Amino acid sequence: MAVTSFDPRNPKVQATSGKVPQILHSYLEANSQSFKAGQFVYVNSGAVTVSADGDVPVMGIALADATNVSSGNIAVAVQVLGPDDEVLIQVCNVSGSLEASNTTCKPGVAYDLQTVSTNLHYIDSSDTTNPKFVYLGPIKDATGTAGYWGRFRPYYLENQATAG
Repeated sequence: MAVTSFDPRNPKVQATSGKVPQILHSYLEANSQSFKAGQFVYVNSGAVTVSADGDVPVMGIALADATNVSSGNIAVAVQVLGPDDEVLIQVCNVSGSLEASNTTCKPGVAYDLQTVSTNLHYIDSSDTTNPKFVYLGPIKDATGTAGYWGRFRPYYLENQATAG
């Protein structure tokens, strides 16, 4: 059975580990960060920062809240996403309204991750410009009805990550 991590402070992201063991690393937090545990992050110039729209990569999931320091960076634990990991993310349209993932996303197509002002993430079902996650299928409720959540895998994560 897969291990699941979920942070109720960030209800739009839920990660489920794949067949490989979870990879945990500790990186220094970039200056003035406000990400929360459970949010997608990447490493830029050796420091963790929140992932955003566009060409900003996704490397993993923060396991602790940022401290919002302006200097003297503090180490933050990150669950690094591997190629076999699955991530459950809510699907929205271009205006940010929830959509049933099975009616808007196509299996095997990669979509970009969107970040809203509250630093919550979702998949925009119309944005394939800077893909970060490949759609695998919908999450269905007990009656078999597809909801707003979709199952995704990292899209060529090794090309996105800038950790070093």
